[in-house]
Formats: sequence, structure tokens, C-alpha cells
Amino acid sequence: MLHKEYEKVFVGVDVPTIQPQPVESTQGTSRTPRALRTPTHVVVVDDVVQKRRESNDDRERDEIAEATLLSLTMHKAAIVAEAQENVAKVQEKLIEEDIEKMVYGKDEESYAKTVDDDDEEEKKYDKKDGDNDANDNDDYTDYTLVKTQEWTDTVSPTPDTTSQDHSKPTFSKTKVLPGSIAGMGIRRGINKKHMKTTYVTNKYFQEKIREIPNLLKNLVPKLTVAKTNELIKEVVPRRANAAIMRDKEIAPNDISDLISQEFATYAPKIIEELFKSHMQNTVLNMYPITTRDPYSTIDKPTTGLVYLNNKEEKRVMYLVEIAKFCDATLKIVLKEVKLKIFETEFWKKAPLLGELDINILKAFEREITKRLRHREQMRMWESFVNGRPILPAMKRE
Repeated sequence: MLHKEYEKVFVGVDVPTIQPQPVESTQGTSRTPRALRTPTHVVVVDDVVQKRRESNDDRERDEIAEATLLSLTMHKAAIVAEAQENVAKVQEKLIEEDIEKMVYGKDEESYAKTVDDDDEEEKKYDKKDGDNDANDNDDYTDYTLVKTQEWTDTVSPTPDTTSQDHSKPTFSKTKVLPGSIAGMGIRRGINKKHMKTTYVTNKYFQEKIREIPNLLKNLVPKLTVAKTNELIKEVVPRRANAAIMRDKEIAPNDISDLISQEFATYAPKIIEELFKSHMQNTVLNMYPITTRDPYSTIDKPTTGLVYLNNKEEKRVMYLVEIAKFCDATLKIVLKEVKLKIFETEFWKKAPLLGELDINILKAFEREITKRLRHREQMRMWESFVNGRPILPAMKRE
């Protein structure tokens, strides 16, 4: 029975099978018969062995047949699945072709004209919505059924499908095209017309999306400039007028109070700076240094020392302003001060300086030495923290 079913369904399919080999009994061929064993016993044993082997052969044949039918069934299922997949691919291809026909069948001018006409038609349909909703829905359903039936009829089954597959419908229900405008509105009559004229593909939509950045790049600067000009012409004058009006509303007494407050805040600092400048000019006029020798001392109005700058001009270095001078100037002054002290105390070279002058020079020597040591120590700390050696330029020589 199984063999007949296999022959009926899968005629012409070569399936390799394993044929059982005939088994020959070799029992007793290599032995010498003994007198104690009768031939009848041997014959009985051979019959039993032969029956067991026949039953084993039948079982093996049944198992081979079952395995063959199972493999054929799986092969048949794979063929059916492949056929269904082919049908789906053909259907998808036909849908794409139909969409391309609907999209590229119209030019841009007709599309623009259709859009303009739609605005006028919408006004007409606003009055007829209640009467036409049912008819529009029926028309849309019939249209969808017709398109689905056309796609179904054009799909031809593959040769691998059976007679049962031909009798089954390809689709059990209808479907609306993805992205269709027909299901997006209330007035189906207008939307059904749009589906024929304004439907676009994904490729066309992506191209339009890519054009948006270029449009924004050209449009945003114009909008920004226009908005800025609007602010300058309208908002800024309005704000300025409001501020001026607020200032005009302030009473004169308030203005005088504001002036007094500003004067009390900034006047002392200004007066102090002017006084310092005036006193410095007065001291220079009262005690001119043009007639004094270089590196001579001044004790009025404050303690100072006449020195020569890099242009060989006479200047006054006050004891309280040593920190303002650079290292190079301080080293030159320190060298000359030590020389003056040495000439007076040890060489006794004329002209000898008085006790007051010696004390002033020693004070300058002490303060300049202290300032140079402090700066050198600070540079060493800075070099240690930053991890870099002290360069000659850093020594301010």
C-alpha cells in the first residue's frame, strides 16, 4: 500500500534506497559433526535461525520504507513553501510595477493642476459629505477589491504546486497599498482621486527629503536677516524711547543725589592719584638732581638715592619703592652702593661721606639684597613646581 502511494505521488523521483543483501548461513560448515549430535537437532536450530533472520529483514524493509516516505514528505513540504514564496515575490513585483505606472504616468504640470483643482473640489464636497460618505466607501472598497483581484489573477502557480494548491485562493482578504492616501481622510471621493494622481514612491519621497537641507540653508539666513532688521527698526527704538522716558520722569532731587553718590565713590581715588603726581613734581622741583653726583643720597622729603638708568640719565630711587625696579637695575645700584661704603670706611678716600649718608647707603644695601634674594627664591619655587629649569631670561638681568 505504501509503495503504491509513493508511486502515485512521486513518479519520476529517484530516491536512493538500501537493498538488503541475501544472508547465507555458515553454521556447521567448519565443524566436524559428532556422533552424539543428531541431524534432526541441527535442522531444527537452522530453521529457527532462518525464521529470525527473515523477521529482521522484514523489519528493516519497513523502517527503510518509513524513512523514505518521511524524506519525501519533507521534500514535498519544502517545494510547497518555495512555491508560496515565489507567489509572494511575484505579487510584490506586480505591486511595484503598478505603483510606478501610477506615479510616472503623470507629469509635474498635471500634478500641480490637479492640486489646484482639488482645492476647489473640496469646497463642493463639504456640502455633500453626509450624502456621499456611504457611496464613497463602497466605491473605494470595490476599487480595492478589483485591484486585488487583478494582482491575484496575474500570479501563475509554479509547476511544483499540486492540484490542491490550484484550488486554494492566493489571498484570503484585501489589503490597502502602503502609503496610500485613500485611508487618511474622511472624504473618500477626493482621496480616491488623489490616489491616482498624487501618490509618490519612497524613492521620490527620499529625494525630496534630501532637498530640504538646501532649502533651509538658503532660507534661514534670509529669515534671520529679516528678523534682525525688524528688531533694529522696531524693537530697539521702542526700548530706547522707554528708557529715555524713565530718565525724564526722575525728579531733579534724585539726579543730584545720584551725582553725589558717584562723587563719593570715585572722587577720593582720583584726588589721591592727583596728589601723588603733584607731590612728585614738587619734590623734583624743590630738590633738583641735576646738580647732584650719581649715587648720592637724598633725605628730604623722603629717603632716596640718585642713580643712572640705562640711558645714563639721573633718576631718584626711593627706599620705599625698591620693589618697583627690575633685577638688573637693582644689581647695578647695589654694586655702586657697596663701592661707596667701601671707599669711605676702608679706603678713607675723599670725599668722605657723613654718618647719615653711610646709614642711608647701608639701608639701601640691606633692602636691595633682601629683594633680590626673595625674587631668586620665588623663581626657584616656580621652577620646582613647573618642572622646568630657570632660564637666563627669567632672572631679569
